Amino acid sequence: MGAILLGLDLLLSGDSAQPQVQMRKIDLNKEMQNCLNQPISAGTQILYFNPDSMGRATGATACISPLTGRTDTNSPQDPVGWQSNIGMDRSHVVGRQFGGKWERDNIIPMGADDNQIGMRNVERTIEGYLAQGDRVFYAGVPTYDIGNGIRPRGIFMSVGSSDGLTTTFVQNTKWDGVSP
Repeated sequence: MGAILLGLDLLLSGDSAQPQVQMRKIDLNKEMQNCLNQPISAGTQILYFNPDSMGRATGATACISPLTGRTDTNSPQDPVGWQSNIGMDRSHVVGRQFGGKWERDNIIPMGADDNQIGMRNVERTIEGYLAQGDRVFYAGVPTYDIGNGIRPRGIFMSVGSSDGLTTTFVQNTKWDGVSP
């Protein structure tokens, strides 16, 4: 339970035209402990994973300080797969209120309710810990089907605090693939 596969990259190997999957693995419990042991004054640190071969966000981890607020005042970039007028939001992997930026490596297209209710509920949990003066570890990892749609199926959102580590999957109702 302590490790999660993060990010999904397609690589072309040698002369082969067959895409291969490369997974990154991170020990969430270890990262959480490293984060929670830092002093509040250390501020917030965010690590964004490299976009995949299609330019989509693949995830991020953050060690969030209660002293953090919105830092990005830029206009939002449209994530790969985003369409207006179909009930879709530009959803942050790491929320703006925690220092997340408005750039493509931190934005995914999600259904409006999925973002404003499902993802927001997880963000409220984080805000609760921060309001108590606690540091919070966070990992957000969107999931994609290779060759089956461009939008994520959803996002895994892990929150680590003095109470332990919990992971929530928020499904994307605007996923554009075909279910098996």
